[in-house]
Amino acid sequence: MAPVIETVRLIRRELPRDKSLIGFAGSPWTVATYMIAGRGKDDQRYAKAMLRDQPALFDRLMELLVEATVAYMSRQIDAGVDVVMLFDSWAAALSGDGPAFARYCYGLNRRIAETLVERHPAVKTIYFPRGATLAQLAEIIVDRAFHCVALGEDVDAADLAERVADAGGDRQACLQGNLDPAALSDPEADMAALVRDNLARFAGRPHIFNLGHGITPTGIIGHVETALATVRSAQATAAPQVV
Repeated sequence: MAPVIETVRLIRRELPRDKSLIGFAGSPWTVATYMIAGRGKDDQRYAKAMLRDQPALFDRLMELLVEATVAYMSRQIDAGVDVVMLFDSWAAALSGDGPAFARYCYGLNRRIAETLVERHPAVKTIYFPRGATLAQLAEIIVDRAFHCVALGEDVDAADLAERVADAGGDRQACLQGNLDPAALSDPEADMAALVRDNLARFAGRPHIFNLGHGITPTGIIGHVETALATVRSAQATAAPQVV
């Protein structure tokens, strides 16, 4: 952990104070899937088998991961991060089981966020439940346990806004995302146009531009530079909500 914390300190020291520093951690369910299977599995059958066949052991593992995540993120906050983001990259594996998703994905991440905000009142929180259904995303946004919700590249912002409104939530809740990471690997992609289109789909609401997931090793650095330049240009001119 020490190298990560020292890196956060160094970045915070060099970063202008008007620029927020985002720290992150894997969410308990997602981390557990790697611990149990040894590597990522699309169906997460090994983690699901443990949940089904050894529920007490699984619950104990999840509690340990909640405690560890709170401790890890607290260290990052103390070192200088302004925002913490929880990545539930394998949330889709439980999205078809409503009670399991509510308990092990959203429920545990909500506990982590609430504990961190209680300990560090100034910190902001982002949750990324990749692969959650529109209904589940709307419920998370309406609940307002997080300051922002991150979206995968397959989520349509307009459809989600309608779901949120139908559920009685704030259509202006902060969202993060959601450019398709595959575009960064396409030599023919018009990155400036893709980024402008993404910004337009979130126009008029608080929006943190980001990819729908992580950059792959095949991502083209020039595309990354173009994407950043396009966002900065939008931020400096016509879109104060873009961050």
